Amino acid sequence: MEAEYARLDVVNGVLTDMIFAAGDAMAGKDWRGVEFERARQDRAAEHGSRAYAEEHAVWDRLLDYRYDAQDAAEIRARVAADGERRKRGREGRSR
Repeated sequence: MEAEYARLDVVNGVLTDMIFAAGDAMAGKDWRGVEFERARQDRAAEHGSRAYAEEHAVWDRLLDYRYDAQDAAEIRARVAADGERRKRGREGRSR
């Protein structure tokens, strides 16, 4: 389980790097003729969504493996609260 989590973390990192590299390439082309780069971003984002969901599921199982039920529940609650706080902080922004 630990190895699977580490693998998915690497996969997510690579996909994120691909998205940013394609963005850099598009900027270098002054955003003209960038269909290939956009397709690459779309493809990486599509795979990234699935990999992120898998990573989150493994992370959830790891909590149960590493901690007792009460500690795992507290960690989940803290992470959920942090996510909500970040979400509220982004409200009204264009991105």
